[in-house]
Amino acid sequence: MCWASMQGYPQHPGYPQQPGYPQQPGYPPHGYTPPPPKKGLSGMAIAGIVGLCLFGGCMTVCVVAGKGANDKAAADKKAFDQAEAIEVTPEELVKAYEENEVGADTKFKGKKIRISGVVASIDSGIGDEPNIHLEGGKMFKNVTLKGISKSSAQSLAKGQKLVAVCKGNGEIIGTPFLEDCKLESSTGTGPSAKPGKAEPTPEPTIEVTPQQLVQAYGENEVSADGKYKGKTLKVTGVVVAIESGFGDSPSVQLDGGQPYKNVTLQDIPKDKAASLKKGQKITAVCRGGGEVIGTPFLKECKLE
Repeated sequence: MCWASMQGYPQHPGYPQQPGYPQQPGYPPHGYTPPPPKKGLSGMAIAGIVGLCLFGGCMTVCVVAGKGANDKAAADKKAFDQAEAIEVTPEELVKAYEENEVGADTKFKGKKIRISGVVASIDSGIGDEPNIHLEGGKMFKNVTLKGISKSSAQSLAKGQKLVAVCKGNGEIIGTPFLEDCKLESSTGTGPSAKPGKAEPTPEPTIEVTPQQLVQAYGENEVSADGKYKGKTLKVTGVVVAIESGFGDSPSVQLDGGQPYKNVTLQDIPKDKAASLKKGQKITAVCRGGGEVIGTPFLKECKLE
């Protein structure tokens, strides 16, 4: 078949329109060049943008949530400060929690409380935080006050009457607890709080008897710690027992002047402790170590 006889046949699909042939519907014109493909973002770029959006969203949520929590805490504190305090005695708190802990929590927990009572004891809790125990009107029943500053606690003594404003904190093992306490007033006899001073050099040695240590810690552990703990002490007393402690370290007990009340001397060399006897009077220079389970103890002791 000649080329001329092919003219008039339709163009084969998929080929561009050839010159000399009539334009066929659905085919690009002669000389048509397709446009270059559009360049978009790579997969890595898209992932990065999504990650930034998510991270930024999380950061925004955290900032907003943190601000909301701070605002709520500030609002709660303001409401607490402006609230009228519930007047109550330690005896009333003990009775309320004995009769119905749920009811007592509803009435007192988280509420602003002004409490008036007599100091039964002062001791140091976790981190040497002062704990003030008020007489609850029954044997072994007290109310514990937490949050009172060390300087205020040091000025208290057993038998003193005090007034404090606190926040109710429920009951733990039968003892009502109050937190965030601020001392309003105290009456009775007690040691005066003294401002801190720069320690002189060399450090002075405090002469003290076992009886004085027992009495001081029995009246106010916080105050006694402020006076004796960490200080260089020269103690003279009568030996009532010589024992082996942890790791066979000698533990020498001095008579504290009260039944079942002694003062413990630690770190005395074994050869020195081996030569001691009950009833012997000794003098030792030690460092105050505080009180453990009602017993004052001294460490780093050296016999004179």
